Amino acid sequence: MRKQGQLIRAACSLLFCLFTFYYIYSYQCDLIAYAQMVLSEGKTHFDRTVGALLITGALYVVHLFVYGMVRPHDRYIALTYFPSLLILTVLTDIPETIAEHFSFGAWMWVVPLLLLLFVGLVAFLKQWSAVWQTGTATFFHDAWVNLFVMAAMFFLMGWVSNGDELFHRQLRMERKVINGDYEAALEIDKLTAKREPAITQLAAFSLSQQAALGDHFFEYPVTNSSIAPNQPSQFFFVPQQVINFVRNADCCKDDYELTDLLLERRLSDFARKIKDCYSDSVMPKHFREALAIFRQTKGVELLAQEEEAKIKEEMEKAKKERRSKRSSKKSAKKEKSVHPLDSVMSQQYRTYQQLLECSTDKRVVYNLSRKYFADTYWHYYHFK
Repeated sequence: MRKQGQLIRAACSLLFCLFTFYYIYSYQCDLIAYAQMVLSEGKTHFDRTVGALLITGALYVVHLFVYGMVRPHDRYIALTYFPSLLILTVLTDIPETIAEHFSFGAWMWVVPLLLLLFVGLVAFLKQWSAVWQTGTATFFHDAWVNLFVMAAMFFLMGWVSNGDELFHRQLRMERKVINGDYEAALEIDKLTAKREPAITQLAAFSLSQQAALGDHFFEYPVTNSSIAPNQPSQFFFVPQQVINFVRNADCCKDDYELTDLLLERRLSDFARKIKDCYSDSVMPKHFREALAIFRQTKGVELLAQEEEAKIKEEMEKAKKERRSKRSSKKSAKKEKSVHPLDSVMSQQYRTYQQLLECSTDKRVVYNLSRKYFADTYWHYYHFK
């Protein structure tokens, strides 16, 4: 009987330690790190590995203390982990508003009440210990009872603690951004179904650090909100000043402004601005896609007139400064085209236009567009 009790206790201890460490390390580490940063006013840093080990060890020490006080029967050894799991639940029930106002809230009276109920239940079960000592229950029966109790406590802890998936994803994404792991941050963004302005802005920030904002921004789910400089949003780890600094930096400012115009579907303004930012040969993918729509649906004549007037003005200026044959050829060459698209994209856009007209059922058209063109600006523009 004594060996059976030791086996059950060892199994419960192993299960508790593995679950607690994994729960903190892989799921709640960012939440705890955010709370620690707020409460310490940024003076301390939470290391996920060391922190998970320390918290798991501390909670196991609490279990040892409770076990020494209770000396339970083999059938309810798992209950001695209840105070430890209650502490862990309080630690991981942290609201997003902790930076504005810190309070234990209802836990101030819920924790004492639950501990009193725990003491009462243990006292009741100890009275039945004498009956169980003479019973015929098997080792496997007691083991399954304890494992069921452990599983029930794990479930209740996960249900009560902060399980806001969007909040967790944003915290995880910000941690990746701070560590400079922009690819991992963007992978998290792909998995986030519900959109928030902060997550979209973090994706834009990650892409801008890779000089890929104009090539890949619309390959990720985005909100309709602005990402223009100084647009406020709620960040937890990443300082707002860092986001604003990058947005206003010379290397990123134009891409941010152009992308913001595309988000708002202001293609006329976009077409005017991009002439001063990119030549046709180096224009990013999404910007060329936007010009394809603009040339097809909006103000192409206006753009041509503006281009023609600008070219004439440049030609006149060139004639006055240099009347060489080389300068004349260069001006004539520039006069030939207005934002030409490469042949591959032109063919793709013609295919996309055919897709838009393939059915009168908007749901069918949307599903086809999402299946084949979800990584283009065309899909965002037509199905905002």
